[in-house]
Amino acid sequence: MCRICCTIPSGSASNHIIEGLMREERNKEMLPWLLMLLLATDQSGQAGHTAETSGSGKTLTAVQQTAAAWGQQELIKAEREKESLYQFTKGLAKTRQAQKQKVIFGTLGSSVTVGAGSSGPDKTWSYLVHERLSKDLGAGRLSYENTGFGGYSTNGILKEDKVSVIAKQNLDYVFFETCLINDYGSNVPIEQTKNNIREIVRQMQTQMPNTRIILTSANPINKTTPNKLGLTYEDYVNQAGEFIKQNGWTYFDIYHPFLDEVQKSNLTLAELLPDDIHPNDKGYAIWGSILNDYVYGKRF
Repeated sequence: MCRICCTIPSGSASNHIIEGLMREERNKEMLPWLLMLLLATDQSGQAGHTAETSGSGKTLTAVQQTAAAWGQQELIKAEREKESLYQFTKGLAKTRQAQKQKVIFGTLGSSVTVGAGSSGPDKTWSYLVHERLSKDLGAGRLSYENTGFGGYSTNGILKEDKVSVIAKQNLDYVFFETCLINDYGSNVPIEQTKNNIREIVRQMQTQMPNTRIILTSANPINKTTPNKLGLTYEDYVNQAGEFIKQNGWTYFDIYHPFLDEVQKSNLTLAELLPDDIHPNDKGYAIWGSILNDYVYGKRF
């Protein structure tokens, strides 16, 4: 890494310097040193520049604030990329190969996790994740368990103790599709849905302490009318998603990116959901592509 030694002017000129350096790919190695220099410099700032106080009590000029914010964003991005499921799986696969074992991931959810509406098990979203990872990791290093229960709401998952089923699979990580289509359809109160999700996560954490847990929403459906409780399916997705994030559990939203992809592709939900609920092969391909973006650290 190259070091820099220069005087950074205050005011708008230095803002332009920072912005220019950020845009140039070749300056990436210099930026950490520039950030340290800016943050260490105690400047009073120019007229019209707002200064804020850092946690250490030092006053930061607008330039320093810009540099600090950019540096924090880069750290967050690097951390996310480092902790992507692909990187996690790749590292684990090396260890397992030495032990002559495979990495195993699994699913828990409803009929759209099983793949209802698809032409076969090789068209489901979980298979598409397995296919992509296996291609990159090498044959024989990864396996998966697709465990969904048709028609199950979060109430059904708990009542039938389905967590115990996946707990026996020795999973390294699991995608929990939160069954919200059926909670909406069977009029489960939203607070009950939240409590059920909390209990399912608690059971997984207890019975599968070494398994990484990722909660996800499911596909949009072609029904927008409120249920008997006055709630739409989107209400369940939004409120459950916010609840999950507030509790600090790992969450990835499929619902909204799916709608975005439908719009960008000039498709309609009717084309992807023949029965208004379950995706066909094209619909599951969209789901699998979105989830693979998450697995590889391209979506957060």
